[in-house]
Amino acid sequence: LRVGYYNGVRSVMRDGEVEFDRLYKAEGRWLTVFLTLLLQGVLSFAAVLPIAPVALIALLVGEGLGLADGGMAGLVGLAVFLYLPVLIYVQLGLILMVYPAALDGFGPVESLRESWSLASGERLQLFLMGLLQFGLFMVGLLACCVGAIPAGILAEVMWCEAYVQATRDRDDRSWWIDHRGRTDDPAAGDDWDVGLGHARSAETEPIPRDIEPESPGAPEGF
Repeated sequence: LRVGYYNGVRSVMRDGEVEFDRLYKAEGRWLTVFLTLLLQGVLSFAAVLPIAPVALIALLVGEGLGLADGGMAGLVGLAVFLYLPVLIYVQLGLILMVYPAALDGFGPVESLRESWSLASGERLQLFLMGLLQFGLFMVGLLACCVGAIPAGILAEVMWCEAYVQATRDRDDRSWWIDHRGRTDDPAAGDDWDVGLGHARSAETEPIPRDIEPESPGAPEGF
């Protein structure tokens, strides 16, 4: 279902619609997606493992300093807190792994490289989006846990849209999200060309009549 679901999100962004039966088409990528999720889980778990030795080292240092139980707990907590930026950095590099596999047919290792590359220089934005999703999820939990389900679905859509938006230069088609809400009335003052179906640019503007080259064989004055 993940493959069809993500392709549905991309179809809505690109075409403004989606065929319902496409949501159930895995397009032969279910095994690749499974292996990619497995690799993502292994790497995420591996990134968490160093917390144990970090806490142990802090504990040994605390004992060497002769700290009381309260001071020992504070030192361990501080050590774990200092490791959190490293953990977050790694997790944000892995957060988009499933989308290259599901949408573009990348293998697990290729998906890892793609996710890490896309996250490069954008980790702050990804982190803020994650915080927003966490806030929505907590609000959903407070609403008798009922809102947690739509909050989780919204989070999936947001991550998928982030990947699609970041990689849309692979598709040179006109996208629905670029011209939604525009009017078909030329008098409205927007820059929309109904006949071409996309925003006008310098390349698509018609040549003024007075500077058009004369057609071969056309009568004088045309």
